[in-house]
Amino acid sequence: DNPIVGDNIYKIIDGDNNTNLATVELQLFNIYNIISSKHNFVLPFFNKTQNDEEEVASANGMTLMKDEKMVGSLDAEETKFYHFVMNTVAGGLLTIDTNGDKKDDMTLEIDQSSSGLSYTYENDKVKFQLKTNVKVILDEAENQVDALDNKQLNSIQTLAEEMLKKKINQVI
Repeated sequence: DNPIVGDNIYKIIDGDNNTNLATVELQLFNIYNIISSKHNFVLPFFNKTQNDEEEVASANGMTLMKDEKMVGSLDAEETKFYHFVMNTVAGGLLTIDTNGDKKDDMTLEIDQSSSGLSYTYENDKVKFQLKTNVKVILDEAENQVDALDNKQLNSIQTLAEEMLKKKINQVI
């Protein structure tokens, strides 16, 4: 009756990486190596949620660790965009608002994603530039979309780019 907790957590993380990117995946030996090296690191964050009448574990972001102590956290939404910064997006879903009512009405499935981070040092400040390249597939749309209308597709692309830029900048 009692499932193995580690197995359930693995299934949550593995499934999460294919849908909403709400946590980070680390192998146990990597966690040990990171902690032993005294570097700052991140760990998956889980909480208990109610699913019907059963209490279950769910992925809910990640914790930022320093000297084996939690010094901060990112929620599930922020963690999704952390993955773009770290170039660890292997799939998942993005939602956008296409009609300006502040309610996401279109779902894009990430087909491919890559990010490159470069650093410069100017005027006693470190500046970095992140370039992302994301290819998506239109998954769901509440409004009618004409796939042959370049103007409409360019508008969707612009909205998706603006959303990604805004959300990534909020995480950084």
